[in-house]
Amino acid sequence: MSNIYKENFIDYIPNFLPKKEFDLLEKEIQNIKWDFNSFALNDKNENKFSRNCNYTFLEQDKPVDNFNNSIIFKLNTLYNTKFMPHNGYFNSYQFGNEMEIHTDRITKINFNRTIILYINSCSFWDVGWGGQTLIFDKSKDKVLHSSIPFRNSLLIFDGLLPHGMVPLSRNCFERRIVLVYQTEIK
Repeated sequence: MSNIYKENFIDYIPNFLPKKEFDLLEKEIQNIKWDFNSFALNDKNENKFSRNCNYTFLEQDKPVDNFNNSIIFKLNTLYNTKFMPHNGYFNSYQFGNEMEIHTDRITKINFNRTIILYINSCSFWDVGWGGQTLIFDKSKDKVLHSSIPFRNSLLIFDGLLPHGMVPLSRNCFERRIVLVYQTEIK
């Protein structure tokens, strides 16, 4: 594992959850009532509405110290730290949905980590469909990381890094579904 405290931290973990846990998570999302109201902050720290469906289940002003589920527990163990979420939500994208390049809300400078678990509506993601997560350097001059949204893979990175999603191709008839936690680490 990489050093979680490193500035510009990025890590990618394929096959993150055991099959049984992933199957339970996938079952949960079948009952979600999606809202068309997700937003992100632009360079001027203004809320800009994106074009995706969202379901928020955690939205706090301060990180939640005692929040624990199997994903957070596993990350706490892997990185030997404590992840304290302040936002938790699912996003669902289809062709025509977009998310502008943005940074995530910061509660403590250099201690915020964004976690993305790719769920998707199909078991195999065709790379020709797009949907990659791109993470840029702070000046947005260079792509630091690109992740294909393969199911059950986890991306974790410094929330100060600008990031966004490559739009989905019109040949994609599946949904790109992600579980996102915005966290602060101790």
